[in-house]
Amino acid sequence: MDRGRLKASLDDWRAWHARALERMRPRAGIPATPGTQALALVGLGRSGKTWLAVEAARRTGLRTLHFNFEDPLFYEDPSVAGLDALLSVHVEFEGA
Repeated sequence: MDRGRLKASLDDWRAWHARALERMRPRAGIPATPGTQALALVGLGRSGKTWLAVEAARRTGLRTLHFNFEDPLFYEDPSVAGLDALLSVHVEFEGA
């Protein structure tokens, strides 16, 4: 994948994330992930998984990477190498 296009896509998603935080209403019962564990959210489409993940990230204060894997850019290389390229661009411009 082209690193410039990956950077542009990450910037678009970062802007979406910032706007989402402005519109968000706090929810009760956000699950926590202790230490270095990951939290997988699974559910029906349009059921609030993304909002829940954004709220959980905001409450923890952790730096996060939000990327929609339905973005047409990811269709070009939906492999481990494509994901590595995405993470590499994120680390290059945002830090580890």
